[in-house]
Amino acid sequence: MRLRLSASTCRRAHASFGYHFLWLFVAVAPLQASDRCLPVNTQQAASCRQSLPFSGPNSGSQIPLYATDPLDVSHPNIERAVIVIHGILLDADDYFVSMVKAAELAGKLDNTLVLAPQFPDAPAGGPGNQLYWDSSPDHHWKWGDLSTPKSKDPTSKDPAGVSSFAVIDILLERLANNPNFPRLKSLTLIGHSAGGQFLSRYAVGNASRDFPGIRKHFIIANPSTYLYLDSRRPLSGSVNEFSAPNAADCPDFDDYHYGMAHRNAYMNRLSVPELVTQFAMSEVSFLLGEQDTLEDGLDESCAAMLQGRNRWERGQAYFHYLENYYPSSKHHRVTVPGVGHDHGLIFQSKEGMATLFGP
Repeated sequence: MRLRLSASTCRRAHASFGYHFLWLFVAVAPLQASDRCLPVNTQQAASCRQSLPFSGPNSGSQIPLYATDPLDVSHPNIERAVIVIHGILLDADDYFVSMVKAAELAGKLDNTLVLAPQFPDAPAGGPGNQLYWDSSPDHHWKWGDLSTPKSKDPTSKDPAGVSSFAVIDILLERLANNPNFPRLKSLTLIGHSAGGQFLSRYAVGNASRDFPGIRKHFIIANPSTYLYLDSRRPLSGSVNEFSAPNAADCPDFDDYHYGMAHRNAYMNRLSVPELVTQFAMSEVSFLLGEQDTLEDGLDESCAAMLQGRNRWERGQAYFHYLENYYPSSKHHRVTVPGVGHDHGLIFQSKEGMATLFGP
């Protein structure tokens, strides 16, 4: 039975660890594999919301996750898992609904598991301990920082802090090594806007290993800024000429999250050459809306403006930069005509669907 318009509840999934090598477990109720949570709007998406609790040093902590299917029930038809990362509004439910619709339009919903984790920016009410990233220095989810710990906020129940990037590491591990998905062939991660910023850093520094027989594909869509691998930046008004700017004019232009200096603990696990090598070996698609030229929500700091005047220009420049200095046959650029800064239109465009669900 497929649940399309009902208020049926998708049960809980389980996954494992965090930056401190924690284990994540999700309690699940018995469920038939045919019971899927396939919402058509955000109201229905509430039925698909699950909790991922932690054990170990962060025992009792949890983050929200939206999913079409439980992870502890056999799904012999699932061949692809798509993990979609929300934008700055933390609207994982909306991103989840948009991706379910894209899978349906592409004719791939029957064999696709859609997951949308949420990285809250404030503690949840009630007795539970929801991890959150308060966006203060060293605690921003977009950059892989640690969640806000008790030492920073006395009201937090989080003793140690967990990297937002580590949450994705273990979610990938849990999916790839799950006997309930015997035909899983592809792990696709896509982020748009702030989610694209998240993935543009995560694709460089992630600790997720390769899984034999399973494709791992990063899709970075319309981020405000990118992680540059050295001090070169595009010349003003150009997308294919580069040089190092005068640091006196913009002292923090090469600091993480714009560049490689002063990286956080997660990203500092690897040296710069190791990060560069890992990124070159990763399959990465840059999905860019050709009309994404407005300034709404655009990072207009000095370091950001050195990357270009708008998201479209910055995406073009960054791809040319990689082509010029860090060429990789695994990096691809896909542009979407007539679309601006809209995750639903990007995901559901023919170019977006081909990138998400194509070979």
